[in-house]
Amino acid sequence: MEERSRLGGPVDRGEVVGQPDVSFDPSNPYPSVGIVTVNWNGWKDTLEFLDSATRLTYPNFKIVVVDNGSSDESEPRLRSKFPTIGFVQTGRNLGYPGGAHLAHQQ
Repeated sequence: MEERSRLGGPVDRGEVVGQPDVSFDPSNPYPSVGIVTVNWNGWKDTLEFLDSATRLTYPNFKIVVVDNGSSDESEPRLRSKFPTIGFVQTGRNLGYPGGAHLAHQQ
């Protein structure tokens, strides 16, 4: 039976090209992990997230905040509380996918 999309047409599964590079080094029990959050005029919510994420006990992670051109002083407010966290400023609202993709490229 063919799967149908919400609009009634067939579901496009896309084409899988190659295999992802997902290797595991058994000698390293704590591989590096990147945590990305995208913010747009939501510094209070992002602050709450960062308060939680920085309490992780995992020893090898980096947090990056992508600010989608906020006009509410998000970046200086968040930087004052978390000066060691990475920030990417897009300069305009790229939406969640655009911001997340930009962080992935860093």
